[in-house]
Amino acid sequence: RLEKPDIFLVNKHMFFTSLAVLWLRLRGRKVLLATDTFPGLNWYPRRWLVRIVMSVYAVLIGWPILKAASLVILFHEGLIPVAKKLGLRYRIIHNGVDRAKIDTATPAADLATPEGWVTIAYIGRMESIKGYDDFLVVARELASKYSKVRFLFVGSYHGKEELIANEQSAQIIFTGHRDDVPAILKAIDIFVLPS
Repeated sequence: RLEKPDIFLVNKHMFFTSLAVLWLRLRGRKVLLATDTFPGLNWYPRRWLVRIVMSVYAVLIGWPILKAASLVILFHEGLIPVAKKLGLRYRIIHNGVDRAKIDTATPAADLATPEGWVTIAYIGRMESIKGYDDFLVVARELASKYSKVRFLFVGSYHGKEELIANEQSAQIIFTGHRDDVPAILKAIDIFVLPS
């Protein structure tokens, strides 16, 4: 009310805050909605009950929110078929990666790849929605076959300390939360985001 913005930006359409899209549009305001996926429409969680609830939400609430937005910002082209099918007004604005920050970073010395080794890293929340657990299954298998490959899991693992204690090894390393992502990316050979 104090700022009187011309445009509102809402991130995602599956959170309670996205209900503001409907409220703002009913008041004639311009609302942009940004999303990286369409949960319940093109992406589904693993648990069957959550999948059902999400699908019902997507049809009854999520889709009307998407339709009500003045414009839906998609982060990649993979969402275009669903956006067209839903009849959305959309534009693509890619998630940005500042390559200059990576290119000019000094590699994280504590994560330097040993000579002759390959380092593969996941950077993100340790939640199944991000696929870290799928990556861990692959890491276990590859670590048992190849002695000079290591896997870094970079991100907070609060509540998963027992899992980490059982999995941590010379080839599977959990770093916890880090703020030096460009330095980590500069130090690794392969980045994996399994979500």
